[in-house]
Amino acid sequence: MYKEKILKDPFTNLFKTELFSHRYLGKNDKIIVSASGGLDSTALLFLLKSINIYKIIVAHVDHAIRKDSINDKIFVESLCKDLNIPFFSKTLNPSSKPKKDSPEQWAREKRYEYLRNLYIETKSDWIMTGHHCDDNAETVLMNLSRQAGVNGLSGIPQKNGKIIRPLLPFEKISLCDFVERVGLPFKYDSTNSDISIPRNFIRKKVLKPWNSKVPSLIKSIYKSTQFVNKWKQSLD
Repeated sequence: MYKEKILKDPFTNLFKTELFSHRYLGKNDKIIVSASGGLDSTALLFLLKSINIYKIIVAHVDHAIRKDSINDKIFVESLCKDLNIPFFSKTLNPSSKPKKDSPEQWAREKRYEYLRNLYIETKSDWIMTGHHCDDNAETVLMNLSRQAGVNGLSGIPQKNGKIIRPLLPFEKISLCDFVERVGLPFKYDSTNSDISIPRNFIRKKVLKPWNSKVPSLIKSIYKSTQFVNKWKQSLD
């Protein structure tokens, strides 16, 4: 249904060029796609499925923090059924969260723990997430506020062990435009509007107005993190 549109879209060629630049990826590698149901991971899933050179399985983690989060799981499971992709999921128990952890930190750690365990269980080759250039900029600013040092300035790694983030060089606006052109379905997370969450505050109250004044901001931060990573490697 979507494959022809996706393969004809100009963004797909950009994505393929980026993806194929990772020489460690091999044809028929088994890849776990971490899919929340949101725009970013849904775009990644459809792009990989349309290119059709890897064995794909999907992992979804229901953090159970929102009352309607079960709808995201149902949505992703339905997508996988339509696309004929194996689907795996885990529902977390928020009452098990240590008091000292923020809900976001706890959910992130549990999500990656599940992905690592599933990687071993399914004998997969890689794990892919839908992180993009804007996520990287948000992370850098959050790390700066925590006085995280050189490691914090290096942003989100595009490859971290067996975890790969092929959308990292691309800005959110490019993904939004691609999804709109192709007409892909996705779920919107209502908590993204909650600016009491630090990452959302940085996204909406810092980066958004700043980027409107300096349109090259997101890309500039990404390029800076690449420089920092090179310096870090040299120092190491």
